[in-house]
Amino acid sequence: MVDGIVSDNVGGQPVAGVSVTNRRTGVTVGTDKQGLYVIDATDEDVLVFRHVAYRTYYKTLFHGDNSYKRITLEPATYKLRDATVSRTKYQQDSIARHEIYGHELTRPLVPKPKFYGIACVGCFGWLADKITGNSKPAKRFRAKFASEDEMKFIDTRYTFDVVTAMTGIRDTDSMVTFINAYPMDYGFARNATSLELKAWVRANYKEYQKQFFVKKEQ
Repeated sequence: MVDGIVSDNVGGQPVAGVSVTNRRTGVTVGTDKQGLYVIDATDEDVLVFRHVAYRTYYKTLFHGDNSYKRITLEPATYKLRDATVSRTKYQQDSIARHEIYGHELTRPLVPKPKFYGIACVGCFGWLADKITGNSKPAKRFRAKFASEDEMKFIDTRYTFDVVTAMTGIRDTDSMVTFINAYPMDYGFARNATSLELKAWVRANYKEYQKQFFVKKEQ
């Protein structure tokens, strides 16, 4: 088990809502309002620190190296020639939401029990939680929060302006009908280039037109 604090490398302030993942186990935890994280990890494990407003950071654990206790993240701000691209409104909103709901997002849940031969560590607490269902509301909240966060990001890319530019659709009802008929996957929204996104919209619009005219003829 290791623990540490994640902070901003500019102002030195703790960063809440950072997801910390052990690549070997797949377990993910979040930092609290003080930037503190606690995660099960051993030597040679790789910890991945992710936050929408910061660059992803990878830390390999080595015996005797305690630098994981103080992790600093670099804000996702880039210098492009004479223009500086800083945090977007989505990033700012996401930071604010993580600060507001940080406690619920980072509150420890009952871990799965571990078996060592016939011995079971954590079985009683895990069984009690299964019976009472105390962790279910927290799990539902986190799943809903993550889903809403993904939708907010998709909305920053799958915009009315993009759809209008690629399809010519201008009235709101038709726009909403088209977008609902062809929802965008979060992974695609996150990774697609602007050209790929526009091509995707255009291809779906061609399919949309075919279906529209078929229905109209019927």
